[in-house]
Amino acid sequence: MNAQLLINGTPAYPFTDSDILWSCRMLYGESGSDCHLDREGLAVMWTMINRLALLWPRFKSFTKLIRGYSQPINPAWANGGKFDSDPSTVDDRERRREYVSTMPMKKIPAGISALVDSILVSGGAPPGDMIGLVHFYAPTFYYAKKKRCRRSKLSQADVVFACNTAFGSHEPQNLVWSQPEDVDPRGNAFYAVRATVAWQPGKVRIRG
Repeated sequence: MNAQLLINGTPAYPFTDSDILWSCRMLYGESGSDCHLDREGLAVMWTMINRLALLWPRFKSFTKLIRGYSQPINPAWANGGKFDSDPSTVDDRERRREYVSTMPMKKIPAGISALVDSILVSGGAPPGDMIGLVHFYAPTFYYAKKKRCRRSKLSQADVVFACNTAFGSHEPQNLVWSQPEDVDPRGNAFYAVRATVAWQPGKVRIRG
């Protein structure tokens, strides 16, 4: 039996088998392999769960939320989607997106499915450094392109600057950079939104 999302102690959403499958596909697509079995994969999952709670009840499907958010599983970025710059050709990235979006559960690496099950089936609360995360993004990718170097060549000062200025003067949803421990911001940077009367991030948990 799958777990339920609790918001402020009240059951709001029961996770489905579809949510579990698409979460596995998301982690595989975002990482490309088993590399998301570390804390970054955990942070990605809790970011999406927190985002569902933040936007509830605007989104009533976890699958719909993550497919709209994660590029590798978003149909808008697939061949023929609205963000496809050249529908007449299929490039390697589009082939990979097609592969990821049609992966059966038996093809999902065991570690990824175990990570997803540990949350969406077993339940629990986010680790302390992942409370309130609602957005992940790769600002160092674009900053490195601007500097014409590899992300691995960026200095620590460059990384901090890129992550803190990712949105320029148009910071959405009052987001602040909040990187979980042992998660390299040269991959994905993570952002939290400040608590409000309506949004209490510390009260989001999953009942297994």
